[in-house]
Amino acid sequence: FEDKGSWSYIGTDCLDIPRDSPTMNFGWLDQGVVLHEFGHAIGLIHEHQNPLGGIRWNRQQVIRDLSGAPNFWDLDTIEHNMFETYDRDQINGTRLDAESVMLYAIPDSWTADDFHSVSNDALSATDKSFIGSEVNYPFPEDVEEVPEVPVTRVQHVEAEITVPGEQDLYTFVVDRAALYTVETGGATDVVLAVFGPDSKTRLVGENDDGGEGHNARFSGRLEPGRYYVQVRHFDRGGGVGAYSLRVLV
Repeated sequence: FEDKGSWSYIGTDCLDIPRDSPTMNFGWLDQGVVLHEFGHAIGLIHEHQNPLGGIRWNRQQVIRDLSGAPNFWDLDTIEHNMFETYDRDQINGTRLDAESVMLYAIPDSWTADDFHSVSNDALSATDKSFIGSEVNYPFPEDVEEVPEVPVTRVQHVEAEITVPGEQDLYTFVVDRAALYTVETGGATDVVLAVFGPDSKTRLVGENDDGGEGHNARFSGRLEPGRYYVQVRHFDRGGGVGAYSLRVLV
């Protein structure tokens, strides 16, 4: 494997790559680069290539610096990663976010207008709201009506993962703030994730083997609102089987 450095294919572009070939690589490892490359993996572009905000580059200085350590990029890579911008009809985005984890650290010597940014090692507020938006990452439109799970100590919802990769979705309503437990039962090794309140994308918590056997259990204080529970098999590629689900308070 000779393609060194830190990089990732963007979003569904990875589907065109052979299964025995890498779609992401870490030339060095820290929180910032992990968040940045996984941002690419879920479809985020470089913030400085955003057509909704422009940077006036000092091209020769950028080329000089990125040709050396730790990047060692050739001119084509620098052009592609730094100077090219996307067409407006290619993206759904925001104005330039100087705190985005998708923005490189840009010293003022790289720009002709004194714009600069520091190394962003955490998701910005805009990153979080954009990634968490149901507009940008919607659930499939053909999902059937979501089954509602009663909040009770005795009643279970019986279900089954019938095909590998299946993800089952449930909902329950919290009327008052309290400590709630969401757990599965049965012999099937499942993983659950809880989202809400009133959002299918805001993750509250997830669990694999926190319950009995290979069952999943999440416990936490929940505020009033509607919550969603996603259940899948631990083995995404081949796991099937029956399970039960209940919500306790």
